[in-house]
Amino acid sequence: MKPLNLFYDRSYGYFRGILTFLVGLAFIIWPDKAKSYICLILGIIILILGLAALVRSNFGKGGKALNLLSVNGFLDIVFGIVLIVFSEFFVNLLTFLFGFLLLVFGVSSIVETASARKNAPMGWTVFIFPVLMALVGLAMFFLPKESSDFVFRLFGI
Repeated sequence: MKPLNLFYDRSYGYFRGILTFLVGLAFIIWPDKAKSYICLILGIIILILGLAALVRSNFGKGGKALNLLSVNGFLDIVFGIVLIVFSEFFVNLLTFLFGFLLLVFGVSSIVETASARKNAPMGWTVFIFPVLMALVGLAMFFLPKESSDFVFRLFGI
């Protein structure tokens, strides 16, 4: 019997291509629903891993409880439930943090490019990408919901 090996067997390339196309189309058409479903799926996976860790901690090593594993399982269960319930908050928080990082990196790149320009002759075009990075970071920082919709559409494309 041939095992189902979708990720490594080349004969399943059409299946992977169609699946990727459909997921990308869903990201373009319904970015808000895609965010919710991704958080729901991740929350369920983390919840299942937490339950498995709790079961393993209580029945592993001859019935002796492994304290660290049970704490990890409990925290995974709590985080999975919170991720499922507050999915929009987590997506906006991640977009906000990513925007902050882009803003910081963009401003620092502008400063570094300006200081490097003093030592070597460069045109003004070297500032295009640092300024774009800072502007995108600024937009993501102040408009996390709209930015996350745009990012999901971009991933879909």
